[in-house]
Amino acid sequence: MLDQTEPTTKAGQTVAVSVWLFGELSLMVSERPVKLEMEENFNAGQVIAAICDKLGPEFHDQIMNAPGEKFSCLRIFVDGLPIEDMDWPLEIEGDADQVEMILLPAAEGG
Repeated sequence: MLDQTEPTTKAGQTVAVSVWLFGELSLMVSERPVKLEMEENFNAGQVIAAICDKLGPEFHDQIMNAPGEKFSCLRIFVDGLPIEDMDWPLEIEGDADQVEMILLPAAEGG
């Protein structure tokens, strides 16, 4: 018999995501870091889509050259590790409720 006191899933849980922008991208925002709320089991592409929705088409045009494809000069790091595959699921370990993502244009050292 299933124990009803323990949740079987975390469906609907959200994760606070802080997006740190550097170089020319940082000049496009007044909020640092940019704060997002993401549903659990998200990927880098979903974070990029959410920040583009929040910051608008001008920001989108600075980081994306086609739907779902970032400019090759743009570097994305999550918790210090470079992310190349935008569809790779980002996992939160332990009690962490925040992911740091850095968008760093190659001209700035990325």
